[in-house]
Amino acid sequence: MERIINEIYSTSTYEEFMEICSKLKEVKDCELTEEKLFNYMYAGLQTKRTFSFASYDGEMNGCLVLSVGKNLIDDLAIYVIFIWIDKHYPKLWLKYMKFVEDVARAFKAKKIIGSTKRNAEVVDRKLEKYGYKVTYNIIEKDIN
Repeated sequence: MERIINEIYSTSTYEEFMEICSKLKEVKDCELTEEKLFNYMYAGLQTKRTFSFASYDGEMNGCLVLSVGKNLIDDLAIYVIFIWIDKHYPKLWLKYMKFVEDVARAFKAKKIIGSTKRNAEVVDRKLEKYGYKVTYNIIEKDIN
């Protein structure tokens, strides 16, 4: 399949899911297992509540797993389950952040939410320029 470099594509095949899962190895101290992530993405195909995406420059250079659901106060939210971007493509972060916002707007979600065990200061510095804030190591952005 001919792909446009750095374009974000929806993924749904076994091979694409396995490639996304393999990126967990590159995440320091990641507690999420490849098997759990694969099962989550596969179940999401059935429920139509979880969506996986990837970009390529020959090889995969970014991937994203999102889930849509209601938060505890009954607002629709987009949950960032997993995101990985090759460190050699720092400008791809902005494209992915805008993509997540576009998905949230398409679903009419009120928030984008993600959680991390990474150091809050590191996450804050990396994502604050995209409008995210760290609250108890929960990363959240209101969608207007």
